[in-house]
Amino acid sequence: MTRLSLSTGAEVLRRAQAAGVRLQLIAEALPELTDAHRRSILSDLAGEDYRSIAAREGITVGSARVRFHRATQKLQQVIKSRRATPATPA
Repeated sequence: MTRLSLSTGAEVLRRAQAAGVRLQLIAEALPELTDAHRRSILSDLAGEDYRSIAAREGITVGSARVRFHRATQKLQQVIKSRRATPATPA
């Protein structure tokens, strides 16, 4: 049995927290994407490959790749614009 040192445990926790922040940013930005782009991002997060995505969507594998690339570009734009815009107080 391998024991984790405190520093390793802290690193695992830091990475998990960072991943949680990234997932929260993605979740908050998803509603601003088109349905096709949202499905592409969610399919990738679920671990689907381009071939299965293409079959389900009725498009070519190349089109699935292009759609995912464009979806990630749009997602990045949305997240950057949200970070640049200060939150309004409630």
